[in-house]
Amino acid sequence: MEFENLTLISNKKGLQKVKLTLQKLEKIIPNLIISKPRYGEIRDQILISFRISKDHLSIVVQKLIYNDIKILPTTDEIKTIIENLTNELATKNPIVSMGWEEARPKVKKPTLSISQLEEMAEEGNYEEILKISKDMINYGQSLVERAQKVLNQTIFNAIQKNYETGQSNKIKAKESIDNLIKIAGEPILRSTQKTELIKEAGNFAIELSKNFDDLHDELILIANNNKIHNLTNVKAVIAFAELIKLNEPESSELIEFAVREINLRWLSIALDVAQTNLSPTELKTFNDFIEFVKTKRAGKADSEN
Repeated sequence: MEFENLTLISNKKGLQKVKLTLQKLEKIIPNLIISKPRYGEIRDQILISFRISKDHLSIVVQKLIYNDIKILPTTDEIKTIIENLTNELATKNPIVSMGWEEARPKVKKPTLSISQLEEMAEEGNYEEILKISKDMINYGQSLVERAQKVLNQTIFNAIQKNYETGQSNKIKAKESIDNLIKIAGEPILRSTQKTELIKEAGNFAIELSKNFDDLHDELILIANNNKIHNLTNVKAVIAFAELIKLNEPESSELIEFAVREINLRWLSIALDVAQTNLSPTELKTFNDFIEFVKTKRAGKADSEN
């Protein structure tokens, strides 16, 4: 792939506009490659230089000109593109000379105050805070930075709120378990070093599942869930095994469900990751239950043959 150097010129006030425009170009133009910009200064002007894929030179220059961003004509090809576009804009309807933001129907940008953001954080609205923390274009630097700062506390608040709500009754508990497992399995949280928080969400989901007899089967579903932390998978098995041990005579249907549904292959993988975080007693409880399931399955297979 061939590349072309492009140099823009701006004052300090317009620099943010240039940066945001380049970000938008990468999003809206398929397969466009823009290298990391280099910056220089001439008196009160800032030069922004970068390389782009040559196939996209014309469309990129067009979009920059439409958005009133100055381009230095460093090559004859760039100079020709600029001249042709300038002549075209002078003869066409004024709307053609607008940038793509100006030419499309106006959409009101979301307005949000710091106090409203703080309220979201207090309520545990982590999904909205997470969205704001990554949207500099619509929310601006101060809100984005504040959202990033309160994100951990927001997630913690969401976990606490769901756990407290879930203790009231079985129906609320099921809703809270689902919400906690959603937090525990949120891909972007797993990829941004929120490990302790997602493990905490999983632990509270396990606790709520233990609190209500009709929700004990949720522990098997948690154990099989490959979107959450492996330690949570293993802890769910241990919690289930401890419940069965205490109530084995009354748990025949639950045992049958576990023997039928539990994913031994997945749990073997999960244990490899999680076992360094288990006590000897927990490890024994886990292994004993896995052997119990294997024995039950083998016995059932023999009886069917």
